[in-house]
Formats: sequence, structure tokens, C-alpha cells
Amino acid sequence: MKHLLTTLAVALTLPLAATAALAQQERQNDLRLEDLPQPVREAVQREVGDGTIEDIDRDTERGQTVYEVEFDRDGREYEIEVSPDGTVVDRRED
Repeated sequence: MKHLLTTLAVALTLPLAATAALAQQERQNDLRLEDLPQPVREAVQREVGDGTIEDIDRDTERGQTVYEVEFDRDGREYEIEVSPDGTVVDRRED
């Protein structure tokens, strides 16, 4: 019975710990416009224009750093990916 309670306690605790770790990682990836390198910031400002930035994340795709920016403009949602040198490598409407 004691072994069963210990196993149950561990089984219930692990998902909570994993969720907390994922939330911490998400917070570390969240960026503000002023956190971006100058070339990336300039590209984002050109693309967003008078829109509203909703989320900025730094990610690694195929071994390369990219900045993913989600924004709203004219009632539509967009996402762009920008390389560290300011090149927009992907642009799509969500």
C-alpha cells in the first residue's frame, strides 16, 4: 500500500513539473521588439507597419536562429520569420 501511494504521488507530480518547465521555457523564448538585434527589429517594423505585434519568439530551425513574429494588421493575423541579418525568410497569413 505504501509503495502504491508513493507511485501515485510521483505519477501525479511529474506532469505538473513538466508543465512548469515548459511554461518557463516559453517565457524565456518570449521577446520584446527592443530585445531584437537591430537588423531584425528594422525588418519587423517594416513588415508590421501600423499593425500590432502579438508575440515574438526566438527559435532554431535547421540549425539556424530565426525570430518568429505574430502580428495583427487590418483585422488579419500574420506571422513572419526573420533571420538574424534581417532577411524575412517566411511570411504567411494565419
